[in-house]
Amino acid sequence: MDAPLTVSAREGFILRADESIQLIAQALTSIGLTNVKSEMRETAKFEEAWTAGYPAITPERGLIGLQQHGNELMDYSSSIEGYYACKGATSAYCDPELEKKIAAANQLAGAERDTALKEIAQYVYDRFVVVPVGQPSFYFAMAANIDWKPRLDGFLLVKEIKLGAAG
Repeated sequence: MDAPLTVSAREGFILRADESIQLIAQALTSIGLTNVKSEMRETAKFEEAWTAGYPAITPERGLIGLQQHGNELMDYSSSIEGYYACKGATSAYCDPELEKKIAAANQLAGAERDTALKEIAQYVYDRFVVVPVGQPSFYFAMAANIDWKPRLDGFLLVKEIKLGAAG
């Protein structure tokens, strides 16, 4: 396949992003894609491409972005709105059926909402809407007198850390 693909990241945002995008580009080349390059971009240029929105994406764009995704509330609906909705700021996808599912889920609460969001997650997974290539690992070192459980989002909130007597 010779369609052009650019694996890109913004400068000064993700530690060792340049090495990561080179690795991803090499991996894509090794599976037979022949027109792949990696490119670090100044923040404004990266954001311009990354947040173009579905209607502005041209068929020849071919952008694979190395981007961190914050979801501090750990609420999947914010991810859905950004990545999968037709008007999502970072969406490269538009599916009227998915739009209906999103609208319906946003009207729900509690267990019903959780179920609807899980169904949306399965729907986009089955369609390869976004293909994640990595997940950061968080490593923490702790003293014996620290009582704390790491969070899924990697945040360190002081209010969640208890200090006991030294062992």
